[in-house]
Amino acid sequence: MNKFYIQIVFFLLIIFLCVNNKTHETELDLEKYTIPQLKTDTKPKSKKYAKPKSTKRYLTSEEIYEKNKHLLRNDPKETIQAYIYMNKALNHLEYHATSKDGYKLYDFYYDYNIYFYKKKHQGHTVVKKVEYTVGNPNKVSINEQHQKL
Repeated sequence: MNKFYIQIVFFLLIIFLCVNNKTHETELDLEKYTIPQLKTDTKPKSKKYAKPKSTKRYLTSEEIYEKNKHLLRNDPKETIQAYIYMNKALNHLEYHATSKDGYKLYDFYYDYNIYFYKKKHQGHTVVKKVEYTVGNPNKVSINEQHQKL
């Protein structure tokens, strides 16, 4: 549409709103427009349809700990193995977070320096990665950057 048609539409809209002063001048008469109250059923429901009140009490964290205390183990060898295993997992996470091997760019938001990468790991697992770059992190407030998004 060109500017002329847009001006005509706005002119007609303004005329319609200004001429129809009834919407601006009248006040809503609350007595006339009250919503009728529905009758509430004060009879108690039969026991067949009544919802029973829950008497179940949830356990506190201390009670849960005491209940499952026998499942905890104090084997030092197992603790060392878990520590080594978690370090290996952390190394794998760091590798996938920092490398660009096999990742293909599939989307980006240039205005915010956000890049989305995707690759297939071992042929069946889809791994997605988001890279967000801040030009000068010393000059940018996290809150300001978050509000910008």
